[in-house]
Amino acid sequence: MDEPEYAGTMSSPEDRRRWPRVTPGPLKVSMFEQDGVLVDISQSGACIRVALALASNAVTPFILKWDEDILLNGRIVRSWVDRTQHRIGVEFVGLAPRTAIQLRRLTVAAAS
Repeated sequence: MDEPEYAGTMSSPEDRRRWPRVTPGPLKVSMFEQDGVLVDISQSGACIRVALALASNAVTPFILKWDEDILLNGRIVRSWVDRTQHRIGVEFVGLAPRTAIQLRRLTVAAAS
């Protein structure tokens, strides 16, 4: 019998996350190299669908288009191809207090 991917003392990525991920809808994400579409987001990170893969560990600024633009800096922690689409996992870094409030408003609105 095959062992589950997160067997033993390891937990799944969902269990290790401090904040729940939500899906607020197909929001546009503008980066200096390319545009993307938000897949899901939490108060500490996001998954973004992009046309071209980006290098892991790179820190990149981007703008999340919502009620008001949210300017973020994110470290790319994962980059992969899901079927035929590139996706990146981003961990937010250096959040200003105003930006943290905007993210909280977005995630609370998407969760309701």
